[in-house]
Amino acid sequence: MTKNEMVEQNPTGAEDRKGQHSQEKTAVAPLAPQITLDDFSRIDLRVCRVMKCEALKRSRNLLRLELDDGLCGRVIVSGIHPWYEPEELIGKKIVVIANLEPAKFSNVTSQGMLLAGDTSDGECKVLFVDEAIPVGFRIH
Repeated sequence: MTKNEMVEQNPTGAEDRKGQHSQEKTAVAPLAPQITLDDFSRIDLRVCRVMKCEALKRSRNLLRLELDDGLCGRVIVSGIHPWYEPEELIGKKIVVIANLEPAKFSNVTSQGMLLAGDTSDGECKVLFVDEAIPVGFRIH
């Protein structure tokens, strides 16, 4: 049986799914300016587990996350509260830019930034990590 015959007999074949995916495609943001391999090597992406999370009282959008980074722990602040409640994040593994210069938000110093992306309908989705990947693991 040829590949074309298999696709005709199997409406859920890869070619059919490929066409279906292209219909489901959403708008994709343009690429950021190119960086060098050296630029990328300076970014320290680490797997962290959210140990504690709370809303900041002075802000509708900000969450304060206490993380186990496999080293000494860290606190980050993220503007994801419109999409996530604190209890949804506790125990989850996330990816953090660990060597980002600290920044202050509502009198809390953030020691990194979690990775998340925006969907075409304006939602924010945090990048969660598989449980098999250990805390402190460096992404490269």
